[in-house]
Amino acid sequence: MRTSFKAVTAGFVLSSVLMPLGPFAWAGPKEDVAAATSRWAQALGEDDPEKVLPLYADDAVLWGTLSPTVRADRAALRDYFVGAFAKIRVRVQGFETEVVEISREGSC
Repeated sequence: MRTSFKAVTAGFVLSSVLMPLGPFAWAGPKEDVAAATSRWAQALGEDDPEKVLPLYADDAVLWGTLSPTVRADRAALRDYFVGAFAKIRVRVQGFETEVVEISREGSC
């Protein structure tokens, strides 16, 4: 089997371009989840629905722990967080990728 000069050249050029990218690591799913959870925890701690809502997709569905109602649109999500922040002060004390700990203020 003969390898063409064009194929060898293309392979060399491609590897020359990709080799310098080796040291750069893209975040994996675990790191992506950790970063998103960190942003979510920080937003919750600010007691501002306008900081939390951008973290939810436009078609997000939320069944929050403080309400028996399933929320399925932006207005309903906003309503949930307005009510939640009126009831409790959220403080995220710490989290790991797999576990998020949330407590009411003063209950620690």
